[in-house]
Amino acid sequence: MRSAEDEIWLGRKLSPEDLAARLKEHRDTYVTEKDFETIASHGMNLVRIPVPYFIFGDRPPYPGCAEYLDLAFDWAEKYGLKILIDLHTCPGSQNGYDNGGLTGVCKWCTNRDEVFFELSVLERLAKRYGTREGLYGIEVLNEPISFLVYASAPSTGKAEDKEEAKGSGYVPMPFLKKFYKKAYEILRANMPADKVVVFHDGFRLGAWKDFFVKAGMENVALDTHIYVFAMEMFVPVHKPSVYQIYINSQKRLLKKAAKYTPVIVGEWCISNRYASEYAKGQPETPAIAEEKKRRYGLLYKMQMEAWSESAGHIYWNYQLLRDKNAPFLFLSSMTLTQGTVNPEEDVSEEDERRKHSCTESRNASGSGNRRVKKRVGIRADVRGRSASHVEAEDADADHREREIKKSQ
Repeated sequence: MRSAEDEIWLGRKLSPEDLAARLKEHRDTYVTEKDFETIASHGMNLVRIPVPYFIFGDRPPYPGCAEYLDLAFDWAEKYGLKILIDLHTCPGSQNGYDNGGLTGVCKWCTNRDEVFFELSVLERLAKRYGTREGLYGIEVLNEPISFLVYASAPSTGKAEDKEEAKGSGYVPMPFLKKFYKKAYEILRANMPADKVVVFHDGFRLGAWKDFFVKAGMENVALDTHIYVFAMEMFVPVHKPSVYQIYINSQKRLLKKAAKYTPVIVGEWCISNRYASEYAKGQPETPAIAEEKKRRYGLLYKMQMEAWSESAGHIYWNYQLLRDKNAPFLFLSSMTLTQGTVNPEEDVSEEDERRKHSCTESRNASGSGNRRVKKRVGIRADVRGRSASHVEAEDADADHREREIKKSQ
């Protein structure tokens, strides 16, 4: 079989029978009850679970996976964890990323029928899981892309079918605000008020200000994704001082946005070139491995100090690859100190590759509606997709979009 870059093309390159068989094997084994037990044993309190728009099995040939989310809730409730359901994809894609389901295509927001279909998925998720004890909340849509991020994303222009990609573009802010208002109405009508409605910032953290307050939305949170490796795309200097400047700038944006609405750092990781490219081209020695570990630990510590001031932070990803001989070793090797990983312990490149984190729970601080509890945890993908991608933070995208367009 030729390789597939994303879920949609996997379905196009396999027969329906082969697709169903392959996804079943993956879903049955990739995340199990033992994972939830292990997560809870390390003091974490939340798992963010991405689900596709075809979760209910009504978009052939893609098999649904609601039964796996059912199991995840059973396991989460058994071990005292909460779940944030993250609607991660939509027909036609909202960002053109591989993890958005369809690389290089971003047309969902231009198709009225598919917009309403996405709302119907949210409604069914709320009806099915809204009263589950283990539900923390539902995230309306993952990473609807902004103008600047779409223009700079490596996936833009990389569609396998160029005809299919015609008409692709970013998700405009006016559309996104209308969609978020409608999604909130639907979710609030179908799940209890103590469940949180989470909105991704669309890579425009600074643009939302008091939007949710003026719209009368209660018990909501804003999700922003911050990756230091995204900064590396534009800044060629990879030194601790440069990373610290970037992280501090993001911290200021978080505090500014949190004046109106609680902000969760819904994705972050320690992947960085300062560590991974140390002694590049040289044979790996114990001394080199130890120095890489120290560098990963340093970037970990910088970020934990910053993101811990948010309403919660969730590490991407619980795992990408699994060691079949020691599937839980990567978490067991960590030393937890008051809900955080000690950066001087075994934080290695191997640990980073497999993606782990830890957590604590306390009340969020700040102004506005503060039902949102601090939830810091990991993202565990039970539906079968695992891919790294690049995002960039944009604090004031609308203004910069206009300025760029004027210069063209």
